Amino acid sequence: MKRVNSTWYHLAAQGSVAVALAFPLIGVPLFAGSVLLYRATRKKEVEERENARKLRRERFIRNFRASQDYASYEAYLSSKVWSGKRSAVLQRSDHVCEAHGCSAAATEVHHKWYPNVWGSEKLESLVALCREHHEAEHSSH
Repeated sequence: MKRVNSTWYHLAAQGSVAVALAFPLIGVPLFAGSVLLYRATRKKEVEERENARKLRRERFIRNFRASQDYASYEAYLSSKVWSGKRSAVLQRSDHVCEAHGCSAAATEVHHKWYPNVWGSEKLESLVALCREHHEAEHSSH
């Protein structure tokens, strides 16, 4: 995508201002035309950038979903793979919440960050939390 070379438009606008001062009947419409051309080109550039961003996002989502072994995140959470990881994390914490200063029973497992492919996360990226701290983690994002 080509960016607008605003220097050209500024020079055209300055030139049309000079013409407008010398020859108002020619220069004023010339200046107005250069301003309209600049605005139209800038608007088109912004639209093109936004469309390109949307296409990149759609491509990322399509590729991300294609790389998954599960139809959805919810399907992954009900899988044997997640069940095994969840059990390992809860055993690691002795079923105690790993939030700083909390000694409540850990009943949930939280992703510190989400993997590119569901099921590929390391146990170090999972933390055992009580329901209160797990909800607090999700409400803080």
